[in-house]
Formats: sequence, structure tokens, C-alpha cells
Amino acid sequence: MQLEQIRAEMKLLQSQVNPHFLFNTLNALLVVSAKNGYTEVTGIIKNLSQLLRRMLSWSDDAVTLQDELHFTGMYLEIEKFRFADRFDYSFDVDEEAAKCLVPKMCIQPLVENAYKHGLQAVKGQRLIRIEARRADAYLYVQVEDNGKGMDEERLNEIRGKMNGSLDTDDNVGMRNVYKRLRLHYGDRVDLYIDSRPDRGTRIGFRIPALASDGGRREHVQGAAGG
Repeated sequence: MQLEQIRAEMKLLQSQVNPHFLFNTLNALLVVSAKNGYTEVTGIIKNLSQLLRRMLSWSDDAVTLQDELHFTGMYLEIEKFRFADRFDYSFDVDEEAAKCLVPKMCIQPLVENAYKHGLQAVKGQRLIRIEARRADAYLYVQVEDNGKGMDEERLNEIRGKMNGSLDTDDNVGMRNVYKRLRLHYGDRVDLYIDSRPDRGTRIGFRIPALASDGGRREHVQGAAGG
């Protein structure tokens, strides 16, 4: 029932915007940008197009962590384009972790949550760091920011809402990720959040390390298409 609820919410989100309108608009922007030599803008439009295509063609299939981070990098490049020198990011992922399978869209919402709630109010350089390690039978993934952080009261409030309804906008991306991880792995999931005021926030999860069989890969689509 939980899985069907999440699927219904995703379908509702998808139906709110006509995908053909989005892709056709992006194609028009891409043509104009290329014609005028706006190479930086062209790259961002391609990233946005591929992200939208991936979201609108939602499925519950697993992808490799490497593929998931590839699409997360596209999102981060868009944010970097928006805020230029005031924002940067880094990946620290070991080779064995990159081969593990994870549910699609299990990292990008955590990164977006870090930016939206942690970094937007910060002055100066904004940083997001993504780490992934495989140790024994488990995969460990962590998203860390140098944002405003939060006190213990707010931290406990968020922890208490992790199993709550998705009807509100409060940390819905993070709660959606947690629910989907639980649906895939049951009680073998550990998700943690640590934070300090003005010191940033770390959110991460531990799931069983299921290795790719070499044939399950997410193929990146080309530029925007209708």
C-alpha cells in the first residue's frame, strides 16, 4: 500500500505538466543557445532535459550508484550555473560502491534538501560533499553540506517525522527517500541525520550492498526530445 501511494504521488506530479510542452520548449532554447554560441547555457539545458526525462519516465527499477550519481551531478551542475562561484560540490566514491545497485532517485532529493534547507541562507562559499563506501555487506552513502545547520530540537523533530505522511511539504524529499529505501530493503535500512547550528548537516543511509550483474545500466538519453 505504501508503494502504491508513492507511485500515485509520482504520477500526480508527472501529470501536472505536459512533458511534450517541456521538451519542445527546451529544444527551442537549445537551438537558440547553440546558434548564438551560448555553450554554457547549452550544457545546462541538456542536463535539465535529461533530468526531466528521467523523472517523467519514473520506474522503481534499481540503477547502479554510478548512474545515480551521474544524474545527481547534472542537478548539481544546474545549481552551480545558477550561483556560479558561490557554490561547489565534490564526490568521493570508491570503485566497489559505484558498482552497487540503488533505487533510482535516492540521492538527488537528499542533495536538493541540503541545498534548499541548509545552503540558501548561507553567505559565502556553499559546499556539498557526497561520499559512498562499501564495507562488508553494506553500502554507505552520505550527503554533507556546510550550511546553517539546526539545533537538537529541530533535528529531533525531523527524525520524528521520517515515518510521517508525505502530504506536507516539510522535508518531503528526504521522507520519500527513506520510505522507498524501507520498501526495497525493509529493516536492513539505517538512515541518520546529524547537524550543528552554523556547522552544517550530514544525512546518510546504510543499505545492503547488492552488486550490479553488469547488464543493468541506466542509459543516458540524448538532448531534449518530444
